[in-house]
Amino acid sequence: MLYDDGSLQITNDELIIHQFYFPFSRPRRLRLDSIQRVELKPLTLRDGKGRIWGMGLGPIWFHSDALRFFKKHYIQVDTGAVIKIGLTPMRLGDFFQILRKQIAPGKKGNLICK
Repeated sequence: MLYDDGSLQITNDELIIHQFYFPFSRPRRLRLDSIQRVELKPLTLRDGKGRIWGMGLGPIWFHSDALRFFKKHYIQVDTGAVIKIGLTPMRLGDFFQILRKQIAPGKKGNLICK
């Protein structure tokens, strides 16, 4: 296990997002090679700051996180689907650095930090 904060985990080949599917809290498992793009973005009310779980106005689905309102940034994961994935890890910097390192070998141009 490369990263684990109880809600999000990164292994050598998988990103595991706990409490992803509403209302049953099942995890979503993403193979790291399915990730096309990762962006660090500011978390605004429009993008989901006030959302505990699910999707707001934009096409971004957030995992369950009762502390999201107190966070300033989120990570947007694009797998090529219309709906993107929004993640708010407990240790944002560690999570982003580890995720970048794990998917970087084949996708250097798709890792964006704004």
